[in-house]
Amino acid sequence: MRQEEIFEILSKIHENPASWLSNLFPFSGPQLSMFACGCEVLLLHGVPPEQVRSTIEQNIQVVDFLVDGQCDRALRIVKALKSGSTSNTLESSQKLSSKLAS
Repeated sequence: MRQEEIFEILSKIHENPASWLSNLFPFSGPQLSMFACGCEVLLLHGVPPEQVRSTIEQNIQVVDFLVDGQCDRALRIVKALKSGSTSNTLESSQKLSSKLAS
């Protein structure tokens, strides 16, 4: 995936993707490409950009899932948080991701 494509996808999620990414995770080139693809999958499944951003910021395991190409697991966490099955806090999202990872 070209850098322009990555920037375009991540610009939908954050107004300053370069700054956001530098504070988020030390991505290698291939990891960044997988992460962007995973974010695009979430967006294509109808997840609002704000929710993608907040879930990623609150739960580093979602980043791991996206980087590893496990978009289905990341999507389950996002949907579970959206549906209100858990409160949208760092602690509850980490518990949920641990449960879904099992």
